[in-house]
Amino acid sequence: MDDNSNIRQSAQFEEKRLDYGKPVYRDVWCAVIYYLVLGTVVGVTLWIWIAKWPEIEEHNENVKNAASQSNGVSWENNFDYTGVFVTLISCAVIGLLFGFCWLQILRYIASFIIKAMLFLSIFLWIFVTVLVFYDGKTSLGIIAAIFTLILIMYTWCVWGRIRFASVLLALGARITGVYSGVVCVQFITVIFTIIWFGVIAMCMWGYIIISAGQAGTDSNGNITYDYNPNGWAILGLFFSLYWTLEVNSNISHTTACGVSAVWYFTPQDKPVRKPTYNAFNRSMTTSFG
Repeated sequence: MDDNSNIRQSAQFEEKRLDYGKPVYRDVWCAVIYYLVLGTVVGVTLWIWIAKWPEIEEHNENVKNAASQSNGVSWENNFDYTGVFVTLISCAVIGLLFGFCWLQILRYIASFIIKAMLFLSIFLWIFVTVLVFYDGKTSLGIIAAIFTLILIMYTWCVWGRIRFASVLLALGARITGVYSGVVCVQFITVIFTIIWFGVIAMCMWGYIIISAGQAGTDSNGNITYDYNPNGWAILGLFFSLYWTLEVNSNISHTTACGVSAVWYFTPQDKPVRKPTYNAFNRSMTTSFG
């Protein structure tokens, strides 16, 4: 048996590594529930802003009239979203470029960066502790001192693992440079996260408007509203937002891990075609649950 076959064989199980001939779908029920929640939020958002649009338009018009007649305050309803979109796109592009540069830096000085960040955190907590004690706030100073000691103990405990962590970071940076598709997956998940933030905001905003009841009229005859949204519905939207953020993060993480496994276990003379696409496909199917 040649060396390459030894690399591809597991020492614990009598099977080839990276053999996806018979993929196993894990925790399918979790994936089903997630997609149901996702579809429900999108469906409710569309229903609010399509079926309930006359109510929303009437509400906005009444609020506009009330604001314009109250102490001469005008209601500005011509907000230009161009700057918002330009800012979001610019931040995404700049973040992508900074992340690429940061990965290149990690390839060479990962250990130094880890140690510098640990020492910087300790120094800042010591500075906060001294500053609070100097200001005469003894109780807060004691709490800050405890946090400082905890951070010092944490640094002492992980000091011996920094070298190993720096090697892993350097390898991760190298793998990302070899398989640039991993960066594209991260960028796509960021874009989807931004879109989902907008969906949740639109759903929450529309729901609060349609839950408003007419409380009466003001001195000018304009309708006033009493907003009574269901707290559990708002909590559910926040839960959906948090769940989606975690799922997006783990999709990126699982895809990167799959590509790293291909790089580590596959012999150089037998490269795997489209490793990023395959890893992303597994993250969205068999490993999604």
